Amino acid sequence: MLLTVTLATQYESFMGAWIGSTLGMVAGDALAIAVGSIAGSRLPQRKINIGAAALFVAFGIALIVSTVL
Repeated sequence: MLLTVTLATQYESFMGAWIGSTLGMVAGDALAIAVGSIAGSRLPQRKINIGAAALFVAFGIALIVSTVL
C-alpha cells in the first residue's frame, strides 16, 4: 500500500501504479489461496491448528523479547 502511494505521487499518471499494485495483490492472493487449499486438503486439521498455535506463541515471544531488549 505504501509503495503504491509512493509511486503514484512520483509520476503524473497514477493509473500505472494502481493497476500494477492491484495485479500484484491479486497474483499474491491467488498463490496463497492455491497453496492453502492444497495444503489444507492434504494435512490433518489438528496438525494445522497445533502448527498455527506454535507459530503464534513463537512470534509473541519474539515480539516480547525484542520489545524488552
